[in-house]
Amino acid sequence: MKQIILGKLSNVLNSGIDTEEKVLYLFVQIHKIRELDNESKSYLDFFRDWLVHEEITYKGATSFFLNRFEQYVSGGDAIKIAKDFISGENDFLKFNYLQTDLRVFLEDNSLPSNLTKDTRYWLRFVRLLVEILKECPIKCSSGKIDSLSFTEDNSRNICFRFHLRGRSDIVKIKYKIKGL
Repeated sequence: MKQIILGKLSNVLNSGIDTEEKVLYLFVQIHKIRELDNESKSYLDFFRDWLVHEEITYKGATSFFLNRFEQYVSGGDAIKIAKDFISGENDFLKFNYLQTDLRVFLEDNSLPSNLTKDTRYWLRFVRLLVEILKECPIKCSSGKIDSLSFTEDNSRNICFRFHLRGRSDIVKIKYKIKGL
């Protein structure tokens, strides 16, 4: 089974990840392989969960990222929280963790890794991923964060935002990735 999935992944990677459907397919097939290999949680799982679930309640998924994000929510207004989050999670915001986890997965499974090594391919992949995520806000069932989402502001800037549970303020972070 694993070899069949790897063969299909190799084909889709060689043809180029150039549609939202291929992005979804990539994450789902990677999840199957990681499940077969009994891999621990990573950013690959976080983004796959985000892509395919409206509400994330599974403890393993929520503890992986919500606990990490919630450390910034304990005090202050939305502007302070955003500054602290940017300072502490810059690699997350720039998709660097995802890129690293994906590169390691591809190389460990002898799959084509141009997607993670060529900046043009990577930025196209991230753009497609963000387009999907804009349609998939996460509703968190517990904790300090009520929901996570990607949006566009009036100037068409991509923004990562989260609503805080029990508070009216919204933390909004504009993306400043060249080419995105």
